[in-house]
Amino acid sequence: QSSCAAFAERAVMLRVALNELNDERGVAAVLRYLKVRSISSSDGSAESQLSDDSSERDAICSKVSYLLRSKESGARRGGMQLLAQTCSLYSEASFGASREKWCLSLLSTLTSDQESAADRAAASTALLSMLRTSAKWPTQR
Repeated sequence: QSSCAAFAERAVMLRVALNELNDERGVAAVLRYLKVRSISSSDGSAESQLSDDSSERDAICSKVSYLLRSKESGARRGGMQLLAQTCSLYSEASFGASREKWCLSLLSTLTSDQESAADRAAASTALLSMLRTSAKWPTQR
């Protein structure tokens, strides 16, 4: 019973953190939360924790997509950083469902002359993370 309550509390904390995440400054807090979750999990694996809880995974996927669509450079960069750090945590299905829209957004950033070097670097890092993640799933390459 107490593990269910603790799980529910962590899920609420993550949703609050994701709701407050509007730019790159907030990414660090969410990543710290995910790291704490992985350290406190029974097997030490953030991957199994996130993959087993579809509501958390969907919340993070939705926030990444939202941030990548933002008109604000800091928000887009935050989304790219969040994607780069968390894309290996998604299941194949959730990765596949978001892969195309994420790639289009990142490629748009990379090919735009109006984007800063920092934004293009963040987009490159996120794309490379996506490629590393998709290498284990032949249908996602």
